[in-house]
Amino acid sequence: MLTELKEKKLTYLQEGATFFRSSLGGDDKDRVIIKQDGDYTYFFSDILYHQDKLQRADKLINILGADHHGYIERIKSACQLLGHKREAIQIILVQIVNLLTKEGGTARFSKRSGNTIELEETLKYMDMDQLKFFLLEKDPNQPISINTELLKENKEKTRLYYIQYAHARCHQIFHKAQEKEIAKISSNIDLLKEKNERDIFKLLVQFSFVLENIVVENKPHYLINYLYELARVWQVYYQNNIILEQENPELTAQKLLLVKNIQIILKLGLGLIGIEAPLRM
Repeated sequence: MLTELKEKKLTYLQEGATFFRSSLGGDDKDRVIIKQDGDYTYFFSDILYHQDKLQRADKLINILGADHHGYIERIKSACQLLGHKREAIQIILVQIVNLLTKEGGTARFSKRSGNTIELEETLKYMDMDQLKFFLLEKDPNQPISINTELLKENKEKTRLYYIQYAHARCHQIFHKAQEKEIAKISSNIDLLKEKNERDIFKLLVQFSFVLENIVVENKPHYLINYLYELARVWQVYYQNNIILEQENPELTAQKLLLVKNIQIILKLGLGLIGIEAPLRM
């Protein structure tokens, strides 16, 4: 790597240290890669890492702590000077996760203070599904604070519970339909003329577009917001409508088509983030 950098005239010596001409790529200044004592800097290790990755991939996504904001331009400039496209690197900054105290205060974690906790210990306070959900439900730039005590007391008030409950309710409807010997699921929706029914179908159609946006922007919280909205409108519809009407079999069959599609999308969405879609709650 050093030979390549020298051949491209991207390094120079100054006061016993070796500098990388990162300013040529848009960085605010040149950066030291070899210190006066001969030790390599973290920045040089970063260059090696990204060069290795980009030689094996078309796109590289880096997830860094918010305190590494200053690294973005220097990394992109280094990769550009080595012949890679700037857009081939996407850097996502994430905030530190805080666990709140029993009193609701924020306990800020720090490696230097020795008060960080590891994933294994976190799972003593919540299950894996809850942890995944809380880490994914907000934009990476937003701070995440979790009050484990309130979580234990108010589990049924969380958005995760709401989404999972909506899926379980779909399953229970089909279970009741089986008990009533209602098996037909229509392929038509011409009898579903109510605004809330049409709104649900419109929301279901949006699922693929939500996934496309997530892929482009790398923001999985879009999926959380979508699933919660789908669960919300479904719960409202369920509370205000009779699903199984034996005296009207075709309308029931079309409503079951609606329920089946809701169930499929909720299960797919939860599956994409590695969270269980329970049949009972």
